[in-house]
Amino acid sequence: MGTMKRLAANLPRGFGAAIGLIIAAVALVPIAWQLCGHWAEVGSYLARVNVKGLLAAQVLAVLDLGILASAWLLIAGRLGIAVGIARHLKVFFVSNFAKRVPGLVWYVAARAYVYRTVDGGAWMATTGTLLENALLFFAGMLLALVLWPHQLGLPRSWISASLLVSISIAVALSMYPAALVRLVRVFHVGKAADAPKRGVVRLSARSVLSIIVLYTLVWLIGGVSLHCFVAAFDPSVSLAALPFTISVSIVYSLTGFVAFVVPAGLGVKELAGAYVLARLIPPPLAVAVMLLFRVNLLVAEGFWIVLSHCLERWSLRGVGECADNHVGGRDESL
Repeated sequence: MGTMKRLAANLPRGFGAAIGLIIAAVALVPIAWQLCGHWAEVGSYLARVNVKGLLAAQVLAVLDLGILASAWLLIAGRLGIAVGIARHLKVFFVSNFAKRVPGLVWYVAARAYVYRTVDGGAWMATTGTLLENALLFFAGMLLALVLWPHQLGLPRSWISASLLVSISIAVALSMYPAALVRLVRVFHVGKAADAPKRGVVRLSARSVLSIIVLYTLVWLIGGVSLHCFVAAFDPSVSLAALPFTISVSIVYSLTGFVAFVVPAGLGVKELAGAYVLARLIPPPLAVAVMLLFRVNLLVAEGFWIVLSHCLERWSLRGVGECADNHVGGRDESL
């Protein structure tokens, strides 16, 4: 691990951003080819889109991000980061939006900068981010173990075995949270001097299990949102296809973890999701749907950014009014 860190430190500045942009550009080539070569077919689907389905997908995306943020609030609470719910929400959504900036550091740097005023805040921000992504990834993989064997047509014994493995991993993670802390320490890139003096991550079995349950809901609701979005463009997609569209959503999102050097997985996630979704709907439509689904998620993120900003301003205004009232009361008593 030390060797890998030294190699990363010796890479030219901006190398990761350049590699990410190149990969995104390469992934967008087949996407553009599908759209340009079949534009008339895609346009026919777009012309008869179901607006109610789009609205349902949008509402579910907003709900999904809210649950995702609540899991971060729980993680931040276990780390002892106390800046208020409104501030936490703003940090969460603004830093998530920063994933779209080329480079590997802006996502974590945004959190570290805001939490810098807290004791050990920068260290805890990176620690919390590692915990967040590790638990989110594990929850997605556990759900994939439940859904994918059936989607691949594997024998019932394989399906039962994968379900058992999924449950066992979830129980093991919740019963041995120290393993997650050790994982964080292995991959942690911050300085030990930046750690808070109390220096421990207060993870309990109950808190880990709660976070896993929240992230499992995130994966499920995200899949339902994608299902509504796909059905809005192709009415032939029925409720029976829901397990498949949830699986597509998992593939789409997990690809972002693999292609972490690409800004928000641009192009790579769409290409992977469209490749799987093409088993259900025509390939050109699958490409268009996955591209538009990213726009759907961006709108949901924008809603939460605006809402969190308003909540923070209202909370600060409330604190200011309380302070003014307190000062006024003291002046009258004098």
